[in-house]
Amino acid sequence: MARDRVAHASPVTVCTYAPPGTYGHECGKPATVVAVKTSDTESGIYYAGRCKDHAHAPGHDNAGIIRLEPINGQVNMLLPCGWQRPESVA
Repeated sequence: MARDRVAHASPVTVCTYAPPGTYGHECGKPATVVAVKTSDTESGIYYAGRCKDHAHAPGHDNAGIIRLEPINGQVNMLLPCGWQRPESVA
C-alpha cells in the first residue's frame, strides 16, 4: 500500500461496540479482545475492539465477525475519503 494514500493508522485499544439505535455512542471501555470482520477496506478486513461485556453480544455491531483474537497490536489503516479499491490489480 502506498503511504501517500493512508489518512492515518488507528490502533485497536477501546471497545467500539455501539448498542442498536445509539450511533456515535461507542462503549469506550478498554478492549480485551479484537473482533476481526470482513470489510471493503484495502486489506479486506477490519479490526474492532471489544470489551468483555460486548465481545459476545449478539448481532448488530458484532454481525459479520469472522473470529475473536487477543489484542496484539492490530491496526486499521484508514484511507482518505473517496478512495476505492481498484477493480483489478495488474
